[in-house]
Amino acid sequence: MLRSLVGSEMCIRDRKPSGKDGTITSYTTLEQATKAATPAIVVPTTRTIPVGVIEVIRAALQVLGSTSDVVASVAEGLSKMVAKVCCDNAAQMMCKGNAGIPEWCRELLALGTELFSVTFLRECCWYAGVHLPRCSEAMGGREQRTVLKKAVVPRGAALLPEMMTVMSTGDTSQLLRLDYQFQNEAGTGTGPAQEVYAETSGLLVSDTSLWRDPTTTDNMLFPRKEAITNKVAPGLKRTRSDPAKDVKLVSDISKFSVLGFVAARAFVDNLLVDIALHPAFWLLVKEVDPVRQTAPLPILLEALSLLDPIAFRSLQSIIAASDAELASFDLVLRDDVTAVTRANLDQYCHDELTQELIGQGAMQAAVATRLAFDWIFPVDTFAIVNASTMDELLCGSRRPGAGEKYFTEDDLRAVVKGEHGYHSASIELARLVKIVGGFSGEDQIAFVEFLTGSSRLPPGGLAGLGRPITVVRKDMEGQISKEQTLPSCNTCFLYFKLPSYSTEEIMRERLLMAVREGKKGFALS
Repeated sequence: MLRSLVGSEMCIRDRKPSGKDGTITSYTTLEQATKAATPAIVVPTTRTIPVGVIEVIRAALQVLGSTSDVVASVAEGLSKMVAKVCCDNAAQMMCKGNAGIPEWCRELLALGTELFSVTFLRECCWYAGVHLPRCSEAMGGREQRTVLKKAVVPRGAALLPEMMTVMSTGDTSQLLRLDYQFQNEAGTGTGPAQEVYAETSGLLVSDTSLWRDPTTTDNMLFPRKEAITNKVAPGLKRTRSDPAKDVKLVSDISKFSVLGFVAARAFVDNLLVDIALHPAFWLLVKEVDPVRQTAPLPILLEALSLLDPIAFRSLQSIIAASDAELASFDLVLRDDVTAVTRANLDQYCHDELTQELIGQGAMQAAVATRLAFDWIFPVDTFAIVNASTMDELLCGSRRPGAGEKYFTEDDLRAVVKGEHGYHSASIELARLVKIVGGFSGEDQIAFVEFLTGSSRLPPGGLAGLGRPITVVRKDMEGQISKEQTLPSCNTCFLYFKLPSYSTEEIMRERLLMAVREGKKGFALS
């Protein structure tokens, strides 16, 4: 059974496997999921709200801030109200996605994470983009159950071309769930699937020819400016295991297609892509015109403001200049002949943005990513969230910077429970929480990857995993001392198998060895 990335409070689906193949047949609605949430301030669940209320809420957010108790109470009530509206407009949303939600409701959602939790916004997007299309397919004559399709993939450099094959031969049905298995490994399920997406992301991240220098983009990835061709990237030539066999090569533009495919499929299956993309790129993916390979000027300006604030201010000064000032700047269009005037200023700004400041390569990458994404479900599903929130929905929470922690001891203690040899008061659980909570940020990332298959936590951090981390006693038979036995885990169910070490120091050493060296590889338990 797949784990959910969200808590039960606002969960749309009750995911229960009902067949031997693990298919999912039981669903709940947003309305049912929010019955348990009783807001401190009750907001009527009507189809409309009084004129001016959204402006009042926006003003309150500016004055009180999103952490205010009053704002939090109103937000809880509005979440319930929006959930009710989504359910009432399910038929419209089946045809139009989030465009089927009334305009006033979409204006509310546009306030984003200032008012609503990322978890709630994610469920709204999942409801419109995945759940309702599945219901629509079911009404079209297909059984309403998730169909499993297995794909066996290699590790290493050969994974990327294999994902191209999976993408090109896959079914676009919302009822499909891909189940991955690594070659020569026994494990299947959510954990291997998450690791496939994480390794694919890692291959894309490591290809520096695709990206600008991250030090110029806040250590996030944004495509290079130069135009991208269909030529294959150098470097991938032969596998180590079989020197006589060539590894298939993947063109640079196709790598962005893989990115779009992986991001969409991971979202459908409640998983994550492990890549730190700049929000400006997701903004372009949302708004780019695939035919013209460009976006409206206001969108390009917004992307530049996120990507390069200094260049944005310079361009703003040109836009705000008087006719005399424009003439004194001595600017010309890209033909190097025509002078820039008020009449052709928009064309000048658009050309500078697409060709130089943002770059033709970034526009091509956005188109390739969007087309592949749309093949699974529409990018327009994310119209109700901004680019930063879209990044968090698809890629999870940001990893910690140098010297920072990914989570605290209290965060971990809140999601850990003991079973099968351990209980809440077991000293082993207390030691585990203390040790892992005291890890460096880098080792905490390794722990998360060891536990889930991804180095990124979902929105909400550890609490967003959707189920507790169950710690059970691990005993080894034979001649090996339990003090030498390493911890292991079941990534699909977050089962952490921990031997009862005699001292805290031994536990620390074994945990570090396990999470640092045992992140790759799945086997039957």
